[in-house]
Amino acid sequence: MKLIIASDIHGSLKYTHKLEELIIKENPDNIILLGDLLYHGARNSLPEEYSTIDVANILKNIDTSKNTHEIIKQVFDYVVENTEYKDEAENDQNIQSVFITNQSVCAGYVRAMQYLLLKLGIDCTLIDVNDYEDPNAEIGHCLIMADVDGNYLYYDPTWADEVEDIHHTCYAFFSLTHEDLLKNYVPKIHYEETKDVKATYFYEKNLVLSKWDEKWIVERWKEAKNENKKHIEIKCENEEIYQDVYAR
Repeated sequence: MKLIIASDIHGSLKYTHKLEELIIKENPDNIILLGDLLYHGARNSLPEEYSTIDVANILKNIDTSKNTHEIIKQVFDYVVENTEYKDEAENDQNIQSVFITNQSVCAGYVRAMQYLLLKLGIDCTLIDVNDYEDPNAEIGHCLIMADVDGNYLYYDPTWADEVEDIHHTCYAFFSLTHEDLLKNYVPKIHYEETKDVKATYFYEKNLVLSKWDEKWIVERWKEAKNENKKHIEIKCENEEIYQDVYAR
């Protein structure tokens, strides 16, 4: 996944045009615009070609036509793919560990993801939890709760950083419902229920298995292969289907 992150344009038409050129050249998956896009600062001189109206019109028309699931997935992928899990990494409780040294623990993963989502206008918060298998652990864990078009879903970029066999992003920890949350974690604070369990990434991408269907699985595998993926992840609609698949 490729991101372009821009900030401090300060209303400069010259540097806005440079940003446009970079977007055309790099063709990013998403563009994140941070602060001071128009404001130049009262103590600073006017920047070159200062024109806040023109800059605002250009930025307003930048194509960001992706749905919320796609935007969150790009941020999720970015954090997972660019971060190595390491205990006691430098600044591991804040976003510097992800964006600068690329080594962190769950707090760094989650705070970096939260920072980018908030900048993209997606309301989210950090949820403190314990592992379901160790609910009384002194050292806990954390993940993201996000408002996805009025539906609350959960994201764990740390556990998604799969390295046991082939390094990849494990989407079993992406776009979780509150029911999934309670199967894997013990929340320490208030959490919101998911109103529509089918308004999730796996349903949207037709990756939910509702009954054993070998032809359907082969079709999903071919789609993944055409996208040069080395693995595919699907979700079983319920425990009964999961056990049926597991037993085969």
